[in-house]
Amino acid sequence: MVAHLSKILNECNNADGALACALAIDGITLLCKFEVIDAVTTWATLAPMFKSENRIPVIKSLCSLISEIPNLSYTEAYPKLIEEVVSKLWEYTILNPDKEVGEAALNALTSFSVEQIMAQMPDEYLNEETLTSNKSRDVIPGQCWLHFLKNCDARKLEVAGDFLIKMVALEISNYLKFVYQVKGTREPTDYSYLPTNSVVRGISTYIKSKMFKWKGSVYKEVYLQCLRIFSQEYSKPLPPLDWCFLQELVHEPEAKNFCINIASHQVVLSGTARRFMVNYIEAIIENHTNENDVLIIYSNLKHLANSVQPFTLKPFLELTIYHAVELFKNDNEEQLLTILKHLKATLNDETIQESNKIVIAQIISSVVDDIDISSKLFEVLLECIILFPVKCIADLSSPKSVKEVRVQWLKKAIKIRCHVALYNNDTPLNWLNELMEIGSSFPGVTTFMFEQFALVFQKHKDNTECVLWVLELIGQIQAVIADKSEEKEILFLCNIFILATIAFSGHFVLLQDFSSCEEMYRLFPRAVATLLEVNHWSICTTQVGHLSIQYIFTRLHIFRL
Repeated sequence: MVAHLSKILNECNNADGALACALAIDGITLLCKFEVIDAVTTWATLAPMFKSENRIPVIKSLCSLISEIPNLSYTEAYPKLIEEVVSKLWEYTILNPDKEVGEAALNALTSFSVEQIMAQMPDEYLNEETLTSNKSRDVIPGQCWLHFLKNCDARKLEVAGDFLIKMVALEISNYLKFVYQVKGTREPTDYSYLPTNSVVRGISTYIKSKMFKWKGSVYKEVYLQCLRIFSQEYSKPLPPLDWCFLQELVHEPEAKNFCINIASHQVVLSGTARRFMVNYIEAIIENHTNENDVLIIYSNLKHLANSVQPFTLKPFLELTIYHAVELFKNDNEEQLLTILKHLKATLNDETIQESNKIVIAQIISSVVDDIDISSKLFEVLLECIILFPVKCIADLSSPKSVKEVRVQWLKKAIKIRCHVALYNNDTPLNWLNELMEIGSSFPGVTTFMFEQFALVFQKHKDNTECVLWVLELIGQIQAVIADKSEEKEILFLCNIFILATIAFSGHFVLLQDFSSCEEMYRLFPRAVATLLEVNHWSICTTQVGHLSIQYIFTRLHIFRL
């Protein structure tokens, strides 16, 4: 294998051989990664061969190879190798004008430690103070990263910003708890308490110092990149800081979204960020500004819903959801679909406080009350409803929650509860119980109910918890027979049992018409025999036998009537 790869590298040394050469290096990278060959020897062989390489695919593959070197445990014993490859990556960043090469080199750099990266940082990216200082290169001031951004080729500025995002992410992930402990009652106005080589400190200093000067500056794009870097969601919030200065920037269209993202990511720990966001949300409620202002709040809802109180969020959610629903009804669907995407992410997040989830559920429920079950809007909202807190689903779909059960309401309740059961593996069939209690009183809904129940039974036919539910159903049927309940109630429950048996046995594919009880009765005996041959269903043998006899006598009695 190695011999063949070496042959490709030696022979494919022109422009036409770039792809083959790149693929060969990718193969060598995998061999190094799984320690089939030695990375130290490999690089010593490849470095002279590709010293003056300018083919873009080949350079990208070399960067990928270099990125694997710090992941190999034995390379720690070769500091000179680390210095050489990091220096090579910086060289690619400076000398090659291609954006793809710059991205590959900077991505590879993030595989190394901050100290290793800084130690080889080119003079072009250092300020005069650092160049004239005798201090070690591994303690380069964080402000040098601004010099790095300013001296980047404009075509690579976005890539350089992505690189610094990864550097900030690495720094934040290493913060200890004490970094987030504020001395006194007020948040600090700067990051002077962070180390001088902190990337976060350097970027923050630049943002605040150029707050009123960036718009007319040649470094306007650099300033916006700094805001973009701070606006990312990291593994932890940024350290404590007084974020009131964002008020000066949020009115600028180019900076607005970055400011909202920054503040939203800090609300969990920062009082100033929380006040900033509360004021912004209240301004939207009052003015109901453009769609982008609304959607940027929704994109951060999972952060805001964990810190901003319901009395602030509820008016905003009501206003924007109702407006989006009206747009949806007029064939402008995009805004509501985007809002629902963020609502579902919030409802699905277990860390979000329950009170705000309940607010969301109440607003969506009020919309559902006024729409038809056959509408596209209902189907869209249904995907959100199944993520409601359990109590909210019960309030929306329980017959006990309404004074009078009407046919249209019951159909919605059936659809909602069956949809919840479809996506719930923990005792899913229990969601059907309350519907079964009143089902016999609505014969006009029976076919619809059975169609929905059948989907649930089919989905969970291999769920062993369904056995207990069927046993409970058998017990319920035996009880209503013993109590001499109305025949329609007995038959209704028996038909559900038969339908469940057919679905769980796999004979469901033979059932074409849910309104035809006779077709279900015809399939029932074979379905029972098939089902009881399955191990976890065999415990039902006695109960099914007794029920079948009782059912036959019940049917005969009804036919005589």
